Amino acid sequence: MGTVTPLSELLQTVSKAATDFEPSESGMVGAAINSRKRNSKIEYLRAFDSLLIEQHHFVLDKYIINAMVIAANVVINSPNIDVTYDDVRKAVAK
Repeated sequence: MGTVTPLSELLQTVSKAATDFEPSESGMVGAAINSRKRNSKIEYLRAFDSLLIEQHHFVLDKYIINAMVIAANVVINSPNIDVTYDDVRKAVAK
């Protein structure tokens, strides 16, 4: 069994991702828009996944996915969009 990433480290990663986010057609956004149909929730989740996995080498487990659900709902901040565990699981499935 591995160690659990401290919440403070995860929050720093989320904060940095939100601050540094700049759209482009490669990297995080390229991963996010890897679909013909535009969906801001799924695009955000794919970009977030790309950042956590490829740049910060997190291992996705149920705790990280739950943290992604919470962070995505806070960042998206829309009464019309609710991110669920299943949304994250489907968006990051490879």
